Amino acid sequence: MLLDPAHVGYDVTWDQNNSPTRVASNFEKPVGNTVTVTVTYDWLPEVYLVGPITLTGKSTLPMAY
Repeated sequence: MLLDPAHVGYDVTWDQNNSPTRVASNFEKPVGNTVTVTVTYDWLPEVYLVGPITLTGKSTLPMAY
């Protein structure tokens, strides 16, 4: 079964802190703000005993500038 796009949601947040999280060494770029992406899916099991169930995935990564 394919995912129903009508049941997919997402949220993107950008950390507003403008200071680097670590100092660059050699030729590395300093790592600055982070971006967090959260994806949700309201899943309705084939057996309608429970549901819908909200599945959530979240990732936070530093962004180089």
